[in-house]
Amino acid sequence: MRILDKNEILVKCILLLGIFLSIAGYLLLGLDKQMVYVLLVVNVLVIYYTRNMQAAMLIFIFILTYNIHYLYNWQGVQLSPYVQFQKMEYYGISSMLSLLLFAGVIITMKLNGNKERKRSTFSYLKDKERSKLWFGVCCMVCVLILLYLQRQGTNLLLAGGDLYNVYRDNLESISGLAVYFYIFFFLLFVYRPDALYNIAIGVILIWYLWFAMTRGMRMLMVPPMLICFFYFFENKFRSVWIVVFAALGVFLLSAINRFKNNLPIWGSAEKSDILINNQSELLYGSNAVIGTVQEMMINFVDRMELFGGYVITCLLPPSVLPDSLKFPHYLSGLHVEFGGGGLIVSSFYVMLGVLGPVLLGVYLGYIINYVYEKKNPNYYLSLFFVLSFFLVTRWYSYDANLLFRLSFYTLFVIGVFKLVEKVCYGKKKSIDC
Repeated sequence: MRILDKNEILVKCILLLGIFLSIAGYLLLGLDKQMVYVLLVVNVLVIYYTRNMQAAMLIFIFILTYNIHYLYNWQGVQLSPYVQFQKMEYYGISSMLSLLLFAGVIITMKLNGNKERKRSTFSYLKDKERSKLWFGVCCMVCVLILLYLQRQGTNLLLAGGDLYNVYRDNLESISGLAVYFYIFFFLLFVYRPDALYNIAIGVILIWYLWFAMTRGMRMLMVPPMLICFFYFFENKFRSVWIVVFAALGVFLLSAINRFKNNLPIWGSAEKSDILINNQSELLYGSNAVIGTVQEMMINFVDRMELFGGYVITCLLPPSVLPDSLKFPHYLSGLHVEFGGGGLIVSSFYVMLGVLGPVLLGVYLGYIINYVYEKKNPNYYLSLFFVLSFFLVTRWYSYDANLLFRLSFYTLFVIGVFKLVEKVCYGKKKSIDC
């Protein structure tokens, strides 16, 4: 059991008190802008306290790119072109939910963890399961998926007309295999026999990135890049460089986003007083979710059904359920216009109320501790948690169930491999050929 030192307890109490007072000021006195400032300060402090846990640090840097957009709203800029739920009240609630997420993280996460940087995300995963056989199988599955995906969607570099409409068509036509690809790409690193096989990993990575970029699916690019970077380079750069790399990554993703939206790479993305980018669209999506609760468009039973649907989609493909049981798909059934997606804090809010974001933060703090601080961690739990780190751009912004679902599927695939080994080789250790 981990023992907290007095300084850490004091810092945690100060941070939690600041969060409590800012939320109380918002609820009682309407101090919404001041609460946003507190949110940004807490976000930056959590980034600082995770500076030696670089994958966790990157999660909170990514979250900051959304939280900083709340400031635009208080400067009179409309976030996204949709107007149905453009209410200051909802942006205030949304920022409060993000602050509650950090409260949960602070409660459970060790501040200044992994101080000597002896641990990385792959510390207990590298070289545990070296296998040429399963590396080859995963490699073949990745190639087959890429060959199939290459026939889907339209290459934006070769398309004419309105690129945004082409991109929207790509969203409809590209299958979920583009996400399931992550499972087998991640397992390439688990089963990697030696450095020579990095060539195959590099070819598959470049091929997938090219596919995602030419279809305008910029967020698909992030998880495999993170897996590759943290496998080879975690703790080899100072934390300030992680911030620099994250900024460059945000710029690259923004450039791809502007290209598919027929906007110049340089210059303002604002049209009059409307800000149109990935973050503004998703913050509005969260507003829409909050609005359906505040305006009683859904009742308690509906929210419990959404929770049940969430649990199911953490285990099974979302396609098995109707839209009314899925987040954020249920919004379409209510005739809500939005650009798609929605922050995970709003999904936990619609399912579990204000307690939802706190529980989410507690879970995130726990898995960060487990990966970076746990003595003799369980191998399979480590696999489960580590993959979810690299999927942050998916589960935080779009598919909340991916916090769990692909990790479950990865363990299932490994279980199948283990079963095949047991059937074919009995009690002998799996062969490396």
